[in-house]
Amino acid sequence: MRHLVVAFPLGDDAVAVLDERLGGGFAVRDIRADGPPPDVVLAPPCSPQAIAHLKRQFVGAAVVIVELEDLLRGVNLGGPVSRSLAAGADAYYVAPSTEALGAFLAALPLATTDALASQDQPVALPAAGTIDDLVARVEDARSTTQERVRRSGPAPGP
Repeated sequence: MRHLVVAFPLGDDAVAVLDERLGGGFAVRDIRADGPPPDVVLAPPCSPQAIAHLKRQFVGAAVVIVELEDLLRGVNLGGPVSRSLAAGADAYYVAPSTEALGAFLAALPLATTDALASQDQPVALPAAGTIDDLVARVEDARSTTQERVRRSGPAPGP
């Protein structure tokens, strides 16, 4: 069995979903709980010093930095990647070299104007919503989540 340690607050419901998705081969626990040495440590975006501390505390474990926003379960650990994608970026790639960046860009499936022009039928482009519509949807989702969290109290840790 592999052991996964979660280094951020995660409610029981979110732990159950994570546990279910990982299957029976993993045991998931909070970083504050005692247990065998972990194979994986999940941490939110944090400083290089915090990552170094986790690497020293859990020697041999893979430290995985995650950005997680699960409005249904009251989890909001967004960071720069999440903000970039939410703002409309189509991809985010961490390039280990310029060659790798070139290979990534060459493999991107991009629709070009030449491909659109070669079609026999006109192409209907989707109507763009206004930024106000997007902000309103996000605010509605956040207020619904905040109301649900207020009624049920703070989410306990794993």
